[in-house]
Amino acid sequence: GESPGGESPGAPSSSSAFERDFATIKEGCDAILRAIREVDEAALPTVPPPKPAKGQKTKLQMEGSGVAGIKGSKESRDAAAKAAGIKQPMTAFFIFSQEQRAILIEQRPELRTNISAVGKLMGERWRKLSDDEKFPYAIKAEEARAEYEIAATRAEEEAHAAVKAREEAEMAALAQERADAEAKKAEAQAALEREMAEAAEKGIILQVYGAGRKPRKPNQSSLKSHKRRHFRMHPKGIGIVCVRPEGLPPGTYIQDYLGELYSPWRWFERQDAIKKREPDKELPDFFNITLERPAEDAAGHDVLFVEAAHRCTFASRLSHSCAPNCQTVGVAVADQTDQTLDQTLDQNLDQNFHQTADPPRTKLSIAQYTTRHVSYGEELCWNYSCVTESEKEYRAAICLCSSTTCKGAFLDYAGSSAFTAVMNVRHNFLDRNALLIRACHEPLTAVDRTRLATAGIKSAALTMPGERTPSGERVECPEWLIKWASLTLEYIEMEKELLPAALTAKPIDGIVYDAGFAAATAAGVVATRISNLVVTLDKIKYVMRQPGQNRAPFLRHLSDGEVVDHLLGDILKRAADTFAKKVGVKAGLPFFGGRGARNAGAEAKMPAAVGQREGDAMRFILGVLAKPPREFTPREASQTLEACSRKIRALGPVHCAMADLLLLYARTAHWCTPEAYAGFQSTPVRLVPLPKDKLGEKRLEKRVKDGNDGGDAEGTTATVQIPDPGGTVQIPAPDSSDAPTQSTLANGRKLPTVFKGNIDNVMKKKYQPHFAWGQLVSWFKQTIYDPSASLSAERRGTMSLPDPESAYGAKDYVTGDRRSMLRQIARDPSKMWPTTWAWSFRNPGKVYGSPFIDDAISAAKGEERSTPALLEELRAVVAGDGGG
Repeated sequence: GESPGGESPGAPSSSSAFERDFATIKEGCDAILRAIREVDEAALPTVPPPKPAKGQKTKLQMEGSGVAGIKGSKESRDAAAKAAGIKQPMTAFFIFSQEQRAILIEQRPELRTNISAVGKLMGERWRKLSDDEKFPYAIKAEEARAEYEIAATRAEEEAHAAVKAREEAEMAALAQERADAEAKKAEAQAALEREMAEAAEKGIILQVYGAGRKPRKPNQSSLKSHKRRHFRMHPKGIGIVCVRPEGLPPGTYIQDYLGELYSPWRWFERQDAIKKREPDKELPDFFNITLERPAEDAAGHDVLFVEAAHRCTFASRLSHSCAPNCQTVGVAVADQTDQTLDQTLDQNLDQNFHQTADPPRTKLSIAQYTTRHVSYGEELCWNYSCVTESEKEYRAAICLCSSTTCKGAFLDYAGSSAFTAVMNVRHNFLDRNALLIRACHEPLTAVDRTRLATAGIKSAALTMPGERTPSGERVECPEWLIKWASLTLEYIEMEKELLPAALTAKPIDGIVYDAGFAAATAAGVVATRISNLVVTLDKIKYVMRQPGQNRAPFLRHLSDGEVVDHLLGDILKRAADTFAKKVGVKAGLPFFGGRGARNAGAEAKMPAAVGQREGDAMRFILGVLAKPPREFTPREASQTLEACSRKIRALGPVHCAMADLLLLYARTAHWCTPEAYAGFQSTPVRLVPLPKDKLGEKRLEKRVKDGNDGGDAEGTTATVQIPDPGGTVQIPAPDSSDAPTQSTLANGRKLPTVFKGNIDNVMKKKYQPHFAWGQLVSWFKQTIYDPSASLSAERRGTMSLPDPESAYGAKDYVTGDRRSMLRQIARDPSKMWPTTWAWSFRNPGKVYGSPFIDDAISAAKGEERSTPALLEELRAVVAGDGGG
């Protein structure tokens, strides 16, 4: 906002400006000198106590105060953490071992008590992993270390605060003791003077020996010294200041926010690459901004990311403030220069999305305007309004705007209670998977399309970028994906209605919400949710655009024949094998399993070691297995499995786990299996470091001049032109011949040999086959490197029922694991079953279903839940019948 053409007529002279600046500096110096005088007048010691000799402990260390070393040092934090009972963070290897140990014990139960053998096997497995496979554990270890640092720093602050409070209390007690002594001395002196005065009146002169000694002043060096508190100033930005003498009026245009453009899928590949390239970086560079196509646009809502770190204007260098004087505004201008697209080509698709014709080309840009009068010399600031999913980033993003309304951080945390107050209850892991199962099974309706169009989710988000039919129409996303978007939007609308009441019910994170504040917070949460929904759609469309990729519904419902084969041909056979071994039948007998079972039945002979009741139960099961699967419907198969459960339960508590397991399988209605989606690897991301000095700037200029700037985005223009409303910016594959061969990371560490000394191999992202599943059920999170990594753990007991082979693994199932299991089912069925229970979850058939996912589907449809009745039935089983 400089004034063009020099000073205005009413502008002050340069001398007056100099005098004003000098007066400001003088006022600051006076304030510093005044503070120093106050410290001197109060006789406060400012020199820290001497550091103890090497190997010598201070008094505070010997007393176990949790204080050691200089505050802020690793020694100090570790001592405070140890005193507070905070454990050291686990390394990547130990996190891997913790996750894999349960799987290893399930595969080889004999190693349950052999700790050394388990550790040796874990080490061998870890050494066989590639660096890509180790990377998720390294990320978890880094997050654990960050959480430890936060907790240790908090403990250090508390320990030092406690020490300071104790020192102050000791000094206060010492001062009080001296004051009492002075008061007693003054009282004695006054009594002596009265006595001498009375004696003088009588003509008696008294001589006092040793009286009147002036008390020695307290030796200041004997007092405990106070450490002055120091803190590090976090970067606030370069800073843009108004130099126009008359200032800037409200609504003044500042500048367009320009930069490199990235589609969501490529943007988050860049973020993953940055984390791998710069693993020690505390905070990312906040020069990016989101360019959102407005929901009112004919093509609907869409998202692009603008990276303003290199190719940019000064608009990206404005600092954050919680009380800003500027604001970014999305600008959409109809482009009248090129209207050659045939508007009749997309009429059919547009009618589906309640559009009348192919929307005109639109130029989108982000501009900055002042929101109030900005005075001469005042810094221009705006509210970043950024949300992070990392608590580490949130706690490191300390705001120093000094405004009275400062929130303390220039980032909002997506894990705060305001973001999860409704989601934790109404959209947990089971609810999200139930929504995906419904989308893969239920048809797309006109109600779904209307809901999406009303919210602004139209052709931009619901068509495949760059794909056209032979007749020229845009290719629509698979119907199951559109259905998923509609059902997810249905939850977002419900959250918008419920969140204000949840926020005003009680203080959340120390904040008291009134009705207006709660409504505004809910609106912000909903806007974030819709953006995350659009970003997730973009990522899934990117997966589907890979050559030869599957586009079928990700979770396929089993046919009737497949359900019967799963319940009887797989689960019951495995249960019968495990049950037979438990009651004394040796594995591999001809009448058990396979073709021999077809000739077996009620007359099958049992070995002598098998009891009468156990033999009867075995004959019943063999009779079921002898029948052809085509004789059963899914309902009859479930009823047969439940009958087998009752037969086994009647044998006593030792068979209770097997009976419970078969009952859970029998009461499951929905069974599904994932489609075969192919994994792939992305093209390498090219990163250009920010120039920190003139030498860095010269190197960057040389790379740009040579045409090898290392970036991977499209060129930047003053306005962003998006000719195809259904498209996004396409990132061309970089030329591998120009790939850098840097052999170290940004922190100086050498690349592992698996990357062959080429940084490109680090900058590639590996997409697992179940990436789409993980992303769709964690659609509200975008920064997870591999969203499918946690699926295996989260499905334990929630979507994947236990293996029959693990039914006899617990020694005290009835009084131990069973009680815990029933308690968890009653309180939170969406919570994964702990690895400490004896159950295993290998699930070789990759078939998923449970009574709990059935309940989530029923609840979403407004139907009655079945789990409460099942839970009461399990609780009603008495100990004598095997239920405990």
